[in-house]
Amino acid sequence: NYPSNHYALIFWNHGGGSVIGFGADELFDGDSLTLDEIAKGLSDAYEHTGQILELIGFDACLMATVETAHILSPYAKYLVASQELEPGHGWDYEAIFRYLSSHPAADGAELGKVIVDSYKEQAIEYEQADMITLSVTDLRRIADIVKALESFVAAAATEIEANDSNFYTIANSRSRAEDYGSSTEVGGLTDMADLVSVARNASANFPEAADALIRAIDSAVVYNMNSKGRPNAAGLSVYFPHKDKENFESNLEVYGQIGFSDVYYDFLKM
Repeated sequence: NYPSNHYALIFWNHGGGSVIGFGADELFDGDSLTLDEIAKGLSDAYEHTGQILELIGFDACLMATVETAHILSPYAKYLVASQELEPGHGWDYEAIFRYLSSHPAADGAELGKVIVDSYKEQAIEYEQADMITLSVTDLRRIADIVKALESFVAAAATEIEANDSNFYTIANSRSRAEDYGSSTEVGGLTDMADLVSVARNASANFPEAADALIRAIDSAVVYNMNSKGRPNAAGLSVYFPHKDKENFESNLEVYGQIGFSDVYYDFLKM
């Protein structure tokens, strides 16, 4: 009834990262939408409309991941999401729609910046700004990140296969990386880590692969906001098992079904 030049889709609810996915259906035992299910819905919508979305946003926790960006990339131009947990107030929709009213031709990057800035301002107002993150990612550049990630883990895998002790090189890079959704090893184990942090920590051992991965992320994340408590959040996280050993097998089984990189999945299994 009301055709537009630009369309955005906002997922508003709980988020759990690349393994758990988005949402919690209270009528069906808290069942969530896994990334492959989101991709199926978007694929069906695209077949019906032929419409590439200008922006997909997650007003939800933990969804700014390279896996999320990868599954969304055929269907949208930009992703707006948080690496860390979001405060309960979420995004400032009044500010967002006020901007759209006066700038109806805004593209996804422009609108994404407004979402990020207004979110930060509202968090400051509510005194909840110490741990927040929010980023705008150009989904057209995600393939470069996946390629660089695969090269990075291939270099690490070669070292591990050559000498088991080299496992600790990549393990230490992960353990020292900024991660999200939990502050201790006894609560909220999401195993979502900042991808730039992981690569930077391993740069002495894999300088070329790490540098290429960092550059690919920097190129794709067109606007990023981190905070005093999360200073190393560079815009995109990755599922990298470290803390949640109890659920590792079941989480990895789910992860293998979301449609992300086979190379990275095989690395995690190794």
